[in-house]
Amino acid sequence: MKALLLDLDDTLLGNSMATFLPRYMPLLGETIAHISNLPPAALINAVFRATRVMTGNTDPAVTNADLFWQEMEKNTDIDWLALDTPNRMEAFYSGRFHELKGITTVRPVARDLIKWALDSHLDVVVATNPLFPRAAIEARMAWAEIDHFPFKLVTCMENMHATKPTHAYYEEILQKIGCPPAEAIMVGDDWKNDIEPTAALGMKNFWITNGSETAPQGSLVNGQGDLEDCFSWLKGIDD
Repeated sequence: MKALLLDLDDTLLGNSMATFLPRYMPLLGETIAHISNLPPAALINAVFRATRVMTGNTDPAVTNADLFWQEMEKNTDIDWLALDTPNRMEAFYSGRFHELKGITTVRPVARDLIKWALDSHLDVVVATNPLFPRAAIEARMAWAEIDHFPFKLVTCMENMHATKPTHAYYEEILQKIGCPPAEAIMVGDDWKNDIEPTAALGMKNFWITNGSETAPQGSLVNGQGDLEDCFSWLKGIDD
């Protein structure tokens, strides 16, 4: 094993998107509306539309971030880059975004797992779906108390050209870190985004569950359980 890919939300950090997004989107809408003077509701709709387009991106010449702002301009007739919006969003992610920390939970075993993996000389990747800018992902890593680790790669909309669950997303990670699929493990909570595509590429995987989920019959999953179970499983592979 050469590389360990770790999802962030509901894997390293207790953070359900079903709870997070309804709180996040109004804050984001207010912030972008302040920049543009457009109604927050209209901007939230534009963000969702641009995000849907971004999830279909596999063009190696266009980052997810570039495509997102191109679509935002198309949907609103506003040149967001001319308004320096990506940089102005930094203040949001260092400020009001942290109001959402309280709806997330730290998983202390995440720190132990990452430290073990690094001490074992593995390349460790935070393989979170790159639909958010780097600043938003770094904030959530701080909430998880893992932001101090020297990760090989943290995927975000600025440095990736595809999203989950496409094979292109995982292939780009493996290309960036120079690792063949058979030497990499993916750990994540989302069957469609984290397990199916990595199994198809020949990667090993561990499915983070709460104990009630059942893998589809005939599907390939190498391990299943909570993050502590995953840690024990990884150490068993290493042994």
